[in-house]
Amino acid sequence: MTIDSTSPAARDDSISAALDSHQSLGLDWDNGGTTQSRSSKGAVVAVAVACIACRSRHLKCDGGTRCSRCLQDGTECLYVKSRRGWKGPRRQARSALPRANDVSSMTGLPQSALPLGGFDVPVNLDQFLPGRDGELVSTSELSFMVDSYPESNAMSQLIPNGLPTPPTIDPSNTGLLAAYYVYFHPGHPFLLPKPQMLELLNTGQLAHLMLAIQYIGSLYVPPARRGSQEEDLQNALAKADIPRDGIMVQAMLLYSIGLHISDHEDQSAEVMRATIDLALELGMDKRDFAVQNGSNSAIMEESFRRTWWEVFVLDGLNAGVNPQYTLRLLGHQSHIDLPCEERDYASGRIPPIHKNLSEFDDNVFANQEHAFSSSAYRIDAIRLLHKVFMASCGQGAASHLLDSADVHLRTWALQLPVEKRNPIDRMGCMDEVLFEAHMIVSACTIMLHRPRSDLNLDEVEKVKTCVAAHGSTPLPGGCKDVHTVKAMQAARDISGLVLLPCPMIKHTPFFSCAVTMSSIVFLSYWSFIALESDDAFIKDTVKLNIGVLKTLGELWPIANTVLGQVKGVAQELFQSRKALSNAFSQAQVTRQEIFQGMVESVTPPGEDDDLYGQFLALPQIS
Repeated sequence: MTIDSTSPAARDDSISAALDSHQSLGLDWDNGGTTQSRSSKGAVVAVAVACIACRSRHLKCDGGTRCSRCLQDGTECLYVKSRRGWKGPRRQARSALPRANDVSSMTGLPQSALPLGGFDVPVNLDQFLPGRDGELVSTSELSFMVDSYPESNAMSQLIPNGLPTPPTIDPSNTGLLAAYYVYFHPGHPFLLPKPQMLELLNTGQLAHLMLAIQYIGSLYVPPARRGSQEEDLQNALAKADIPRDGIMVQAMLLYSIGLHISDHEDQSAEVMRATIDLALELGMDKRDFAVQNGSNSAIMEESFRRTWWEVFVLDGLNAGVNPQYTLRLLGHQSHIDLPCEERDYASGRIPPIHKNLSEFDDNVFANQEHAFSSSAYRIDAIRLLHKVFMASCGQGAASHLLDSADVHLRTWALQLPVEKRNPIDRMGCMDEVLFEAHMIVSACTIMLHRPRSDLNLDEVEKVKTCVAAHGSTPLPGGCKDVHTVKAMQAARDISGLVLLPCPMIKHTPFFSCAVTMSSIVFLSYWSFIALESDDAFIKDTVKLNIGVLKTLGELWPIANTVLGQVKGVAQELFQSRKALSNAFSQAQVTRQEIFQGMVESVTPPGEDDDLYGQFLALPQIS
């Protein structure tokens, strides 16, 4: 059966057919990851080393076999072997790289090529080298990461770390899996880490999951878009024999995100709704689901917990940027454990003790506050979005709901631990999940305050993509000036994320929508509020945001669509301001004469001095 990939009806039939199947899938493998320890000899006054956990959080470590902090947090305490005396790589370093046999022994995978998901796609393990935190890194990925697009114009020079050259990645199925893990997985890490995923796909029972991975990977590799990844995924999800399980939820999540990237917002919303229905039907929001379906594998259990939280996060993101989607999980209570830190998940070292939202909320009242994972702060950011929706919807949008949302947004930033205040560390490594959390909070601030501010310009309503319908509805909210200032600050924060020195291609695909929200705020401000002193800054920021959308639009259709809308509004406003400036310059009339005539025509003699003096203090219009 062939299904037209552009037909909404075909997508409807595919998903409906997929949701009618009732089977289960059993998985069984040992949890990977080894535990290392370092023993201390007697009492030491000064500790010369720190464990990985303390070092990453910039905290003092007592250097014990299991330091007191790790003991209290219930996490493994690991130390990095000293490199003192190491003189750099030897000339023989190349020959010392692990052979296929060595890689096979590290991963438990066979030395021969792997048939991935029943597609007989060979995976040469010689291509993969051990990377940071034990994750395998493809040699082709390494070359992909250092390339960059040729600069086509001066605007691209304003955008730091643009897109690597997609053609460098092999458009084969193996290359698409590599593209998925290099570019998409850091921002949405709910599937198993790559080594465990390769082992899972080797069972040959998960064609639909492999196709979903390839579909997302193809969106980062332009030569692969000529293929039939989306159609193949539709056909796979429509098969009646696909198990209705957590793996299917994962595949459908990827399908929904891919449709969003491809600017199929209607279909993306439909698939997202079906995904939530399936997840709730399976009970993925219950604590025991991961244990019962994790095949006694700690890392598989963690993946299923992350999958539910990804459903929760994407429900909020879609509601915030997709006019065709309505928030489904508003007020939903889930008591499953929060995800662990990304480095622990990537290395397979899942902490034995997990934390939940109740502990997260009560942390501020603890004697000693603890930092939670980046995923926990991202989840909390979506809970803030729920509060924004409650304040923006319903009868009259009660003021106490507005105040509550405003307080929680401010508190989120104030309560962040030091190590979570900046998504990029001193070594230039970006925490994409934490980046997303900051992005969501800034977008929520715009959604809360712009409808109550002076930033509701008619022209910006021409931007229809990436802006939910509620975002343009004027709402009561007290002093408009305060709301205007808060919305402007949030827009600056989003543009500030653009300036972080990291490849934009690794950011979540929803980042293009956040940039769009920022652009709408700046364009509205520029249209009738901006003073002469702000003009250059506003124009430069609008140029920056347009440059981001232009860069991302080279890969993602939705970014290209919204680029045209934002650029059209910007051009219209620019021409309007330019015409106004020319009108004043050609009239050869001073500002004093213009205003003096206006005042004299509407005020009695002697009552215009104060107004006239105030006007002269205003900056000139340019």
